[in-house]
Amino acid sequence: MESNAKTLFGALILGAGSILGISALGGLLTTILFALILILTLGGLVFDVFMIIDCLNRDFEDRTIWLVILIFGGLMGLALPVAAVYYFAVKKKLDSKK
Repeated sequence: MESNAKTLFGALILGAGSILGISALGGLLTTILFALILILTLGGLVFDVFMIIDCLNRDFEDRTIWLVILIFGGLMGLALPVAAVYYFAVKKKLDSKK
């Protein structure tokens, strides 16, 4: 009877997953998710820097506004979406006019 109580107590304290051996899978999934987030974050930062450089090299009407949006968007953690909006709204449009 005592071993059943220890097993039940272990299940309550450690969680059923660790007793069943599922915790290793959770660690793997966490590592994969962390790597994916890291890749997207660094990729977004690099993309944002390229769009800032593109904005600096172009001469168009709303250049200052876009520079402020790109820089502050990157500082707020929105580098990837802001750079993507600039890419599709400004860069592609100006490239197609050439």
